[in-house]
Amino acid sequence: MAILYHIMNSFDRIFVILKLGKKAMGFYTIAAMLRMFISFLPGLASEVLEPIVYHSYGESHSVDSINKFLYGPIIIIAFLGPYFLGLGYIISPVIIHKLLPKYTPSIIAIQILILGSFFSSIASPTRSFFIALRKQSIVMFFYIPAILTGAIFTWLGLQKYPNLIIVSIGFSISALTFALIALSYSFWLDKFSISMVILNFVEKLLPYIYSLFSLFLIELLLLKGFFITDSLLKKRIIYIGIYTITYIPIFLYFISKTKLFGLLKKYG
Repeated sequence: MAILYHIMNSFDRIFVILKLGKKAMGFYTIAAMLRMFISFLPGLASEVLEPIVYHSYGESHSVDSINKFLYGPIIIIAFLGPYFLGLGYIISPVIIHKLLPKYTPSIIAIQILILGSFFSSIASPTRSFFIALRKQSIVMFFYIPAILTGAIFTWLGLQKYPNLIIVSIGFSISALTFALIALSYSFWLDKFSISMVILNFVEKLLPYIYSLFSLFLIELLLLKGFFITDSLLKKRIIYIGIYTITYIPIFLYFISKTKLFGLLKKYG
């Protein structure tokens, strides 16, 4: 399983070095490093919860006793993750232009991988859930289709469009495939019907799709010169303001779904 895990997390760089060369690999390295850092944070949080999950399941041997440790982190990542990844998407061009100007050819690849990190992040809480249920061995069968879909897309795409954008999209497709399988299987273990599995996955994906749509519309405004300033930094500050306003409905839905204010009042 460890071998498949490493293949999934490195096949994009293999394609870059084989198909695009060492120079492209230099540009892509910073994008890959940033992607691994973003994906590391939810994984670290999941590892912190693992002893609690194992203890809870060991006492009751009931899925119901640990599903809160699965759904809680997934809901937080699903509803708040897209906003923060969107911020990373917005500010990354400024950081690269100001601090690492030699890496400007990798900006779009960086932005795609930032947004694609959502899928590896939202799948990370399933790790402790599967281990507690002693289902970790089956996870290797999730890596195989994930690797294949990403690798096939990347290979076919590079035949016609040999650039880093194709590679970053291919890796994101691989992460999406893994998340789809891992989440669907975890919902199924919790005795969800097929229709409920689909509805749950769609619900968790909607804030991300909404975030992408908001970013796309604001990018169109940028291209049409709506922001009357030549300063990249000022444009991005305005961009962040508009993006935050458009995300308010998701914040409000998250608060109502989690009864956040009630919990703060109870434990505050």
